[in-house]
Amino acid sequence: RVKGQEYGADVRFFDGRLNFDITYYYQKSFDILLPRPVAPSSGFNYIYTNSGQMYNKGIEITASVVPVQKKNFKWEMGFTWAKNKNKVLKLADGVTEVNIEQAFDGIGSYAIVDQPYGAFYGTAWQRNSAGQLIINPATGLPYIDPKSQNLGNPYPDWIGGVRNTLTYKTITFSFLWDIRHGGKIWNGTYMRMNNVGTSEDSGDREGTKVIDGVLGDGTVDAAGYAHATTTSNNVPVDGYTYWRHYRGDSGGA
Repeated sequence: RVKGQEYGADVRFFDGRLNFDITYYYQKSFDILLPRPVAPSSGFNYIYTNSGQMYNKGIEITASVVPVQKKNFKWEMGFTWAKNKNKVLKLADGVTEVNIEQAFDGIGSYAIVDQPYGAFYGTAWQRNSAGQLIINPATGLPYIDPKSQNLGNPYPDWIGGVRNTLTYKTITFSFLWDIRHGGKIWNGTYMRMNNVGTSEDSGDREGTKVIDGVLGDGTVDAAGYAHATTTSNNVPVDGYTYWRHYRGDSGGA
């Protein structure tokens, strides 16, 4: 069930050689079909209910211009720009996050209240205030954050495009630049292939590797957070451990 409004304007000049179109929209979706966790004693992990609410809002702008128009030749240019924002407003009663796709071990795509639909959510590495990984001196691997985190929005901040069309008599040549700015990408397939040793990169399992970061002092607080030092990591890990537990999908981000 969707309710929304859309407003737009279409302006043309010089017998259609210069055109502008702008649209603003706001849509609110109700009763979205989502999986809802249930007690394992029921024999199922989830039931599907019509319980979610979210909104989409954005703006779309298009423009076209004909810089050159001759008897046998025509050059047309088209421009597009769009920005969209969505947010999950509500899930089932008592539920603040739902896993909507988790094909991999460490990170999945979630519906989380007050976050974009499909946000990356999962395991993160512990880092110091400068953003450096904190390395466990006993293992050579980064400490895992005890709390799962929102790891990023997969949607671009905006998208755009520029198309040029050149026509000479009956021959037309056209090309397009497509632009996506912003948004996070997590290559789960590559990380899984690293985990199981089938990627080309993970074939390099000989010798040892040192993960870039700073060493922890070997202690953690009651919440599970490590205490970082200022000493650069110098603890090596074998190739198997590096690709499976650090560069594989069972690690963090």
